[in-house]
Amino acid sequence: MQINSKTAQKNTLELEIEIPAEELKNFLDKAAAMLALETKIDGFRPEKVPFDVLAKHVGEMTIYEKAAELAVEKTYPKVIKDEHLETLGSPEISIVKLAPGNPLIYKAKVALVPKIKLGDYHKIKISRKKNEVAEEKVDAALREIQKMQTKEILANRPAGKTDKMVIDMDMFLDKVPLEGGQAKNHAVFMSEAYYVPGLTDQLLGLSAGEHKEFSLPFPKEHYQKNIAGKTVDFKVKVTSVFELQPPALDDNFAKTLGQETLDALKILIRRNLLAEMENQEEARLEEETLKQVVADSRIEDIPDSLVNSEAHKMVHELEESLAERGVNFEDYLKNIKKTEAQLMLDLAPRAVERIKTALAIKEIASAEKIEATAAEIEEEVMKLTEAYKNEPDLLERVRSEESKQYLSNIIKNRKAVQLLKNLAIK
Repeated sequence: MQINSKTAQKNTLELEIEIPAEELKNFLDKAAAMLALETKIDGFRPEKVPFDVLAKHVGEMTIYEKAAELAVEKTYPKVIKDEHLETLGSPEISIVKLAPGNPLIYKAKVALVPKIKLGDYHKIKISRKKNEVAEEKVDAALREIQKMQTKEILANRPAGKTDKMVIDMDMFLDKVPLEGGQAKNHAVFMSEAYYVPGLTDQLLGLSAGEHKEFSLPFPKEHYQKNIAGKTVDFKVKVTSVFELQPPALDDNFAKTLGQETLDALKILIRRNLLAEMENQEEARLEEETLKQVVADSRIEDIPDSLVNSEAHKMVHELEESLAERGVNFEDYLKNIKKTEAQLMLDLAPRAVERIKTALAIKEIASAEKIEATAAEIEEEVMKLTEAYKNEPDLLERVRSEESKQYLSNIIKNRKAVQLLKNLAIK
């Protein structure tokens, strides 16, 4: 096997790998055997089909293409290992030469791990904020719980300031229907501030079945720039009016939530709010520490393929997050007036920062000789085994060596981040 390499820009390496014809023969035999199992040829058992007969049925180049696929799968990892290359992501493979009686020549374009020179991360200092839960936050949380327990009674009367209304709404700008400005069975709580100031004032006193047309100015800071600060016309039909009957905030209310008294419920709410604030503070401290580590480090250029891959991953994460909130990704793109490619471009700077952060964490784990013990890896495997106990295919993958190596890296990174926080946080 012959290997030629050429360094491209931004830590990208181009490898040209040549596999001699005699070495390729092993892969041709394997490819022929695999294709024979998938091809029914009269007069022959699959394992006894001669190469020439198979070639006539499926085409000689089909066998060669399958052989090339097998050869790349086998030889590329060996080349990376033998050449002592640290790579990231999947390579871009292209076949240069593939013909009967000739060597196989293919190119592999691969991103190399950028070299990083860490700053003195032992000197980083970040101050922890003291968390306190104001009484107003406890009261607000209590009211939210009360709202969830509120009964809704259909009311055959005009809407009042404490009611809930259900409306069909259409919005227009310069007499043209606004994209996304139509809402059916839209709930409006009359006692709460609406994102378009003045809407509840226009609805006050309307009854089920009534229609109304009116105009309202949108806030200048509205996220939709095309209507921010502009006057929008509304057409509204009231579907129904509900009287809201919230439960009294007393000991009986607390008992329905598993607490003996209202004071005990408030203590629980305060404890939960404090825990949430402390989790947020831990996340902030971690983010600030890692930002400082990256800022103090010198990192080589990040390969474009790696940035694209990370940005694509971030788009997928956003899509999943929107789906959890019931928002369609395509509708979201239309709303922000961007294509997926434009969104990826917007995310590229953050993708670069995420990659730099991951590189810095990995380098610190190496510098501090941080390792994952067999017991720690097994503990993570057991957690995943419990999570996927009803999915046999995933269970097999969880216990694979590749999965254990992945879990090992996660554990080492987690330890490295904790070490940084221990050093930095005052």
